[in-house]
Amino acid sequence: MHGRNILVSLTTIAIFLIICIYINSQRELLVYISNISPYRLIILVFLIMLFQMVNGLILKDIAHLFDIRLSAREWLGLPFVTSLWNYITPFSGGMAARASYLKYRHDFAYARFISVLAATYVLFFGIACITGVSILLISNIGDDYFLHLFLFFISILVAVIFVALIPLGRLRGNNRYIEAFNHALEGWDMIRNDYMLLARLALYSLASIVVNGVTFWMALTTLSDRVFSFSGVFLISILSCFTLLVRITPGNFGISEGVVGLCSGMIGIGTGIGLMTALLIRAVSLIPIVLLGVVFSIVFTKELSAHANITKTD
Repeated sequence: MHGRNILVSLTTIAIFLIICIYINSQRELLVYISNISPYRLIILVFLIMLFQMVNGLILKDIAHLFDIRLSAREWLGLPFVTSLWNYITPFSGGMAARASYLKYRHDFAYARFISVLAATYVLFFGIACITGVSILLISNIGDDYFLHLFLFFISILVAVIFVALIPLGRLRGNNRYIEAFNHALEGWDMIRNDYMLLARLALYSLASIVVNGVTFWMALTTLSDRVFSFSGVFLISILSCFTLLVRITPGNFGISEGVVGLCSGMIGIGTGIGLMTALLIRAVSLIPIVLLGVVFSIVFTKELSAHANITKTD
């Protein structure tokens, strides 16, 4: 574990140095920073907070399915806490923090949390693929990349449909790992068989994709006064969502920037401006995530302590 953390730290430092070297070799990129206005930054902060709120609504709806009534403070605050700990720790440490809170505060089993996480990811990527294909069909993406992107979205969509529809049988035995696996499958079946819940989650997923796309558009137009294709920018934001599958560095630093820069160059917006856009979104995201993440972390820690004392007394 210690060796793995060292490797992740070295990887993060290496990525940071590579980004710095690239920006230094492209000094004209620094001109973009002078175009940033406080008014635009406020809008970006609002959009990022709105994105987190949509994630909170997803958590609230799923928790309700398992008879857990999250307070407004919880479903609003947990996404910020999760994001904060994702920045502090590698490999989605924020999800572990969220799972621990739900376990000790609401007795929500880890196995069911995993099933919930899987269900939300499967649905989110399915909606992202459908949106991506729709954008491709109405955009003016060049023929050189249209087929590659189309096949990318379709292949993931087919995989998502397969995972969502494949029947999963229960394992036999009393082993705790087998029981945990069966517990997770029960949670998975509860989610995918509740069609009204799936419809709401699909709308929430679409809303988060749209907010993410508008955030990219706002950040890009904040840095440059060039005229960009909205469909192209929106497509880049969708492609950036798939970096959620590769959470290695803290906050996925370097991974999402690399994908955004690569896709921006591929679509014709420009690798440099794409990289600066991703870095601007990350920098602005830290404002609400750090401030609200710290506040809610303190609040939830106190609540967990109080809950633990009450449990001991009982």
